Amino acid sequence: MKKSLTALAIAGALVFSGAAATSAAAYTPSTDYGASTSVIVPGSVVTFTFGDLAAFNGQTLSFVLTGENASGATLASMVFTSTTSASVDKTVVDGSVAVDVTVASEGSYTLTGYDADGNAVAVASFATSSAAAGGTDGEDALPATGGDAPLGALWLGAGALGLGGIAVAAGVARRRSASQV
Repeated sequence: MKKSLTALAIAGALVFSGAAATSAAAYTPSTDYGASTSVIVPGSVVTFTFGDLAAFNGQTLSFVLTGENASGATLASMVFTSTTSASVDKTVVDGSVAVDVTVASEGSYTLTGYDADGNAVAVASFATSSAAAGGTDGEDALPATGGDAPLGALWLGAGALGLGGIAVAAGVARRRSASQV
């Protein structure tokens, strides 16, 4: 029993130390952006201006639009025929960058800016709606989309699965050795 508790304590320490190291090293993408309009209607041009990017001054960020109907989307006057995304490169000047987006149809979209290493450094989630053009929904704000899961909770779940696997393997090994005696 003492060995089991010791193994459990060590596994728990490993799980939480790994989560702390990963979350400390990970860069949290900036969600500090402004849209040129609060109601996004399919076919309209919306400018997303990302701030809080001073650490990337002079660097080129690759912006990718993904979503339900990203085919035929236009980013910064460049049309792409990709069926799942559209992209454009923009240079950060004075800690900010602006990207023009035109989406042809209704849906939920995410505009993500990546640095040269492939790290997401700017994120904007939005939805378009034809109903919003007539004001029938009574809202003049972007709808809340997406969600965040804390990194520690993900590590805790992965650690619990790992510990469960270890416990099953140890139980099977113990039964085998006991049955062979």
